Amino acid sequence: MTAKFQFSTLPKDEKLAESFDVYLCNEFSLPSFAIKFIKEEYSTYEARSDDIYVVSYPKTGTTWLQEIVYLIHSNVDINSARNLSLDKRFPYIEHSKTNFNEVKNMNSPRLLKTHLPYSCLPEDILQKQCKMIYITRNPRDVAVSYYHFACMLKETQYKGNFEQFFQRFLLDRTTYSPFLLHNLEFWNHRNDKNVLFLFYEDLKRDITSNLKKIAEFLDRNLSDEELNSIKKHTEFKSMAKQESVVLPEDATVGSKGSFFRKGQTGDWKNYFTPDMIQKLDIKINEMLKDTGLQYTYEL
Repeated sequence: MTAKFQFSTLPKDEKLAESFDVYLCNEFSLPSFAIKFIKEEYSTYEARSDDIYVVSYPKTGTTWLQEIVYLIHSNVDINSARNLSLDKRFPYIEHSKTNFNEVKNMNSPRLLKTHLPYSCLPEDILQKQCKMIYITRNPRDVAVSYYHFACMLKETQYKGNFEQFFQRFLLDRTTYSPFLLHNLEFWNHRNDKNVLFLFYEDLKRDITSNLKKIAEFLDRNLSDEELNSIKKHTEFKSMAKQESVVLPEDATVGSKGSFFRKGQTGDWKNYFTPDMIQKLDIKINEMLKDTGLQYTYEL
């Protein structure tokens, strides 16, 4: 039943250079294809108890984590990782371009990706306690990365400047927002046995221990050789060159390689004004007070 959801639409705000309306499901701004997925699939979606989901707010390290999970799960099948597109290996369940019949017919265990917040996940995923690996990143770098992605993606082709995009992010109008609530919903489930909560900055700071943590969560053991192979394959410069993980050329208005921009922590310093920092910090302090959820802004 989708009775627990309320759907509404906010008209686009030209002052924020928005080119399309904002679609709301309860408190979340979702893309139209995610709204359609919830309306049509929420009640009937059939999870499998051995499904593995990578879940995230956009631009928080999702693709990096997907590739890591795929390699750990596939016994480090580098050849398949290079030659088969990530969308085929790890479908994005609510996206309109995903062939849902193919998802339903995938061999078990399935590796699946979603940007849906915890409260919007299909009921069967939660009831069957499917394994979910959630990744997040500090909101300043997320806003910068999301801005460049929105400008690059043909579906959105954002024409505004960063200040306008930041206002959209602050007002929870960017898709899959509110960012903080998205994070907090999963943070509140971080101690569930089927949930692994990760920070992008932790992976950047110590990839080895985090690879071991992910492998343990997936009931896998990595040899030193396998560990080194995964590290080498998933380095930023290596990932940026891999045809299997970048967006297809017809999906972007820039070069394919621009999907992987910098992969740094702290790039926000080149974009954020003191006023932006203050406004976002006030919101973070109000939203996350006493939750224990904290972000790392530089390494």
